[in-house]
Amino acid sequence: MERARWTDERIDERMAAMDEKFERLFDEMHALRDEMRAGFAELRGEIVGVRTELGGEIAAVRTELGGGIAGVRTELGGEIIAFHRHVTLILAGLVVALIGLLGAAVAQL
Repeated sequence: MERARWTDERIDERMAAMDEKFERLFDEMHALRDEMRAGFAELRGEIVGVRTELGGEIAAVRTELGGGIAGVRTELGGEIIAFHRHVTLILAGLVVALIGLLGAAVAQL
């Protein structure tokens, strides 16, 4: 079998075919790059919207929690005052009872 010889015309044809394929590849790459840039720009816009919406939601939750915490503090403050009053009355009763016991002990002597 005889080996084909590469003539200048065949080399030129092959190089032209390669140039055409590379040109199509470069065109596809440029189109893909443009599509990606457009997609990223759209994604950035959506992220900004989500951040804005999320910021508003967080502010609303903080406001709601702040009001709830203030209410709990007020309610607990009243409960603590009532507890303090009960403890004071119990201790006062114990002091009176101890004084009575001491008085009884002194009276028996």
